[in-house]
Amino acid sequence: MFSFFKKKSSLPQVPSWADWFTPEEFQHFEETVNQYFQAQNLGLTWGDGVIEIENEQFGYKQLGMVNLAQSCKQSDLRQYPAIVTDHFETIKKARQFEVQFKEDVVDFEKVKHYLGVRLYPNSHVQHIGKENVMGKNLSDDIYAMLVFDLPHSIMNVQPAQAANWKKTWTSCLKQVSKISEKTTR
Repeated sequence: MFSFFKKKSSLPQVPSWADWFTPEEFQHFEETVNQYFQAQNLGLTWGDGVIEIENEQFGYKQLGMVNLAQSCKQSDLRQYPAIVTDHFETIKKARQFEVQFKEDVVDFEKVKHYLGVRLYPNSHVQHIGKENVMGKNLSDDIYAMLVFDLPHSIMNVQPAQAANWKKTWTSCLKQVSKISEKTTR
């Protein structure tokens, strides 16, 4: 009966992908993300759980917001700017590393310290395609795959990369052993 006296809220409606936020928290989160990109002189458009940015310095034109929003929700509102900045700066650093690593991957001496071996179920390797990986079956269910163990990700070593280095699975595995011995001493 008196609903016409209610003042309309200026707070944004919380989208379903972030329904754990109160309207005040979501507004602060959205403003904090917008401020970060304004300070970077980058435009953005909000989507359903993502933002689209006008620049590829992050490696993608679309970035998911759910994990960042959950991290913010677990912290005090005053911490949102630091959390948001750290999140996006980490993505930028990972992208810069990736770009440089792709240039360096042709030189074994530059990338050998990133070599590692990871164990995966054979079904995972079959999904990737054994022609795209270096490794060997350890059992019916386990495959030992040669990987680059990078600061922000793990990538499988491709046979063409090892061929460029003139290295075999065995010689790469020896390099991994040398690295392991140095780090465990």
